[in-house]
Amino acid sequence: MNRLYRALLGTAAAFCIAGTAAAQEVELSALNFLPNNSSFGIPFADWVEDANKAGKGIVKITIRPAGSISPFQMGNAVKTGVVDMAALPPTFYQNLLPIGDALKLSKKTAVEMRQNGTWALLNQLHNEKVNAQLLDISGFGVKFYLYLRDKKIDTPNLKGMKIRTTPVYRAFFRALGADLIQTAPAEVFTALERGTIDGYGWPSWDIKTPGWDKHTKFRVEPGFYAVANATIMNLDKYKSLPPKARDFLTQHAMKFEAEYDKRYAPKTAAYLKEQADAGVQVIELKGKVAADYVKLAYDSAWEEFEKLDPVNTPKLKKLISD
Repeated sequence: MNRLYRALLGTAAAFCIAGTAAAQEVELSALNFLPNNSSFGIPFADWVEDANKAGKGIVKITIRPAGSISPFQMGNAVKTGVVDMAALPPTFYQNLLPIGDALKLSKKTAVEMRQNGTWALLNQLHNEKVNAQLLDISGFGVKFYLYLRDKKIDTPNLKGMKIRTTPVYRAFFRALGADLIQTAPAEVFTALERGTIDGYGWPSWDIKTPGWDKHTKFRVEPGFYAVANATIMNLDKYKSLPPKARDFLTQHAMKFEAEYDKRYAPKTAAYLKEQADAGVQVIELKGKVAADYVKLAYDSAWEEFEKLDPVNTPKLKKLISD
């Protein structure tokens, strides 16, 4: 009987220990601005998979199904605590933090921005305006480009051309003289097919999945800006985490951020080859024309941000420009 009693006590203790460990594992909900298996959706899916493996017993993150919340509502969903965290470009929550989208203008790496005070400034602004903790920023090795349906240009003049735009390219394409048309990404294929638009802006990654490659004849070089994606977390939730979970997420985010460019550089090369294989031709601007083209991209965007946020734009520009 004594042996049986001790065995039962041992079993009960084991269950208590297991229960305590399980109770310490923090469950978090997350949103990904693109499906987990598509282009820019893949990195955050990897982020979460890596975190769940390395942080087993500390955190468990579940990404909600694609399409459950519009990307343009994700920033507010994090702000209000509807979801714990989200991965998306700051352009999608410009309504909360207009200057956030200026990250696309960075000439610095994510690691350099940690070191020179950029991340601290941006995190402070996220705290104040988005009620969010900025976990990481990434994607800076991927450029944006101007793509054209079938009209070849010899100079960067888009006068008389209808170009599909988003806030990312708005100031630049307007400065090039384009007639701007804003459509949802899902409508771009039809707009290209019908000739409603003459071109669009997009990163180097994946114009094949949405079928845009079928109606894209040219890509204009050089590229401009840099893709900037952010992982943000509801500030109240972040502060409420046990120190071990909070420290793990911080370190995990910094590690992912530092390794991003090297980890995903092969994807950029593969997507550019995919475009070439699909018959997309390169219009290469050279010399002073190319330099002026890129300069206009940055100057026009900074001018727009100075109007949106005259207080913080000079601070950020000083930190992330050459």
